[in-house]
Amino acid sequence: VLILFLLGILVLGWSIHCVQSVRLALEQAGRALQINENLTEQDLANLVGSKLKSIGDPTISVSLTDDTSITGVRAKNLSARYGFSIAIPFYGTYQATYSTSVKVPLAVTSGV
Repeated sequence: VLILFLLGILVLGWSIHCVQSVRLALEQAGRALQINENLTEQDLANLVGSKLKSIGDPTISVSLTDDTSITGVRAKNLSARYGFSIAIPFYGTYQATYSTSVKVPLAVTSGV
């Protein structure tokens, strides 16, 4: 029972590491977008994917949309969905999806 408990802790820790790695990679892509506004959705997806080599072959989809929620500021919303599986010893595999997004302010368009 102790070994199963320890394996469960390892699997949970690895899952948390992967989720936080995706969030960090998305934030870094947002910073790159602030520097170069001409980056496309595919460029950002490639950048996020290159940052995540340490977690294996992640299944990540990145999307870039205009964000009009802040008046007077031109911004983009960068989001990612990461699908991963959690293997539970002697029980099976659980499929999970993690979604996260960041707002990237690009320029002030009016006097705020």
